[in-house]
Amino acid sequence: MAVLVHEVWQTVSDGMILHGCCLAGSLGDGFRQRLEAGAHLLTTFEAGSHVEAMTIYNRYLGRGPYTTNEPWDYQPYPDEWLAEQQRHAEPAPAPDTGRANGKADSSSPSGPCR
Repeated sequence: MAVLVHEVWQTVSDGMILHGCCLAGSLGDGFRQRLEAGAHLLTTFEAGSHVEAMTIYNRYLGRGPYTTNEPWDYQPYPDEWLAEQQRHAEPAPAPDTGRANGKADSSSPSGPCR
């Protein structure tokens, strides 16, 4: 079973504190590119499936239990994802987006990336 490193991020958008969780390394690049300028990495953790990751994430943020009706959420992560993540072992810093207004696109960074 592949156990992958996840990142928990915090950003402020329009005065609201937003949290998000993504995979470390290149598998989380799309998520991190959508973060507001000034976002920062709060912590990292390891999990072997999406449901395990979201359970840890919710616990870290003091939220209620993670629930899902999706069977794939319980499937172990593919070994290919672990191999990809190992090629990029260090968590990525928040991107310097270079956007003139400092805003991300309309996609919300508050959900998990997969």
